[in-house]
Amino acid sequence: MMVSAMSELLLCAGADGVSPGHRGRCPARSPLCVAFVALIAFSSTGVTSGAADAAASDADQKASAPASVEKTAVRPSSPLEVAVETLDGERLTGRPVSLDGKQLVLAGRDGAERKVPVTSLLEVRPVAGQRESEAKSGTVRLYLIDGSVVLCDQFRIEGPRASGRTAGGDTFTLDRQFVHSVLLTEKTDGVADAWQKIRGGQHESDVLVLRKPGNLLDTIEGVVGDIGEEQIQFLLDDSEVPVKRERVFGIVFVRRSRPQTRPAVCLLELRDGQRWNAANVRLDGPMLRATLSAGIEVGAPLNRIGRMDFSLGKVAYLSRLDPIEATFEPFFSGDTISAELFQYRRDRNFQNQPLLLNDREYGRGLCIHSRTRLRYRLNGLYRRFKTLAGIDPTLPNPQLGHVVLTIRGDGKTLFSEPIAGSDPPRVVDVPVEGVRELEILVDFGENMSVCDHLILADARLIR
Repeated sequence: MMVSAMSELLLCAGADGVSPGHRGRCPARSPLCVAFVALIAFSSTGVTSGAADAAASDADQKASAPASVEKTAVRPSSPLEVAVETLDGERLTGRPVSLDGKQLVLAGRDGAERKVPVTSLLEVRPVAGQRESEAKSGTVRLYLIDGSVVLCDQFRIEGPRASGRTAGGDTFTLDRQFVHSVLLTEKTDGVADAWQKIRGGQHESDVLVLRKPGNLLDTIEGVVGDIGEEQIQFLLDDSEVPVKRERVFGIVFVRRSRPQTRPAVCLLELRDGQRWNAANVRLDGPMLRATLSAGIEVGAPLNRIGRMDFSLGKVAYLSRLDPIEATFEPFFSGDTISAELFQYRRDRNFQNQPLLLNDREYGRGLCIHSRTRLRYRLNGLYRRFKTLAGIDPTLPNPQLGHVVLTIRGDGKTLFSEPIAGSDPPRVVDVPVEGVRELEILVDFGENMSVCDHLILADARLIR
């Protein structure tokens, strides 16, 4: 019926190309083709800037155990404060004294030190409002097969080895097989989405990406050889063609086999857009040092780090998992409007705003309307399920919300309690050890379905 959906809206305000281009398929050894490439005068249709975003190399690498690193702690000279969250939900604030493969040591404002094992860390991030150091620019963006994105001011390839210097001043050398792709310019306005689509595509050979007038990208497939400061060697139809580096927007490499990387224990997200999947991290004065899973050493001032995510291999957030079943039943059968508006949301509420509980925004979680059933396959991999549950306080009348939250493991009820908008959010912590299938049911409460916008903030499974 229309009545349910309309009353919900009134009371709660609850809803609100890549063309392949020249692929190197012209006749072998054609002089016209060689001249065409050498002059970078491609005439095929390019990629429009409206191409859908793809983050092929952004998948998190899951870690099985932290690596051991140097245990010497050096007291930092920076007074930077960080906020720390542990797997048990404890929140700490302090100045980092040391960080290595075993523990993080925090100094509180009273001078007392607190040691937190790395195995217990969930997230570390600088406290907002503190002064940042000036970021160092890099003209090259290097994408590694471990998912890391590294800014560089120098990059070259000679034979099987890639080398360069990061924007932070660290020199590196690694096997070119660890390089997924490389962006050779800082100017990506209007073509960033198209570049991501090319990077995420399936290619039979290496791909040179060239920028054309009108925010278009063109591609040509072949074999990329050495990359120097001024020239790139490119093999096209058995003919070696030197291409000026300044004409090339980016390169995507194709590998016949994937080299082994080290397990990541931490994902570092920098304020300048870099992402480092680190096999180990350590604090060296005001500098954070990391060895990436791909093997290179990088570093940045601690106040340039936006977030340190230690959840890899420890935690699975429900908003990152696909349920094996997700069903929604409106209060009145046939209410197609509610059925369309109130499918469960990931990481946002039904007004497409950040999840908010207890005056704090949460970047991860679910927003679920009654009556919704979600089922997840766990395969006995986790020990506990934890979340903070409450009715969305951003609604005009959140006190009207009233649901019954039930959590079952393999059909057995682990938790079943009413959640009311008139009550403060509550912590839900249930054991799921050995559970193969988890079910979350958000059922109708006392007020039909009016304002039944339940937030499960930081809903996560802990190993």
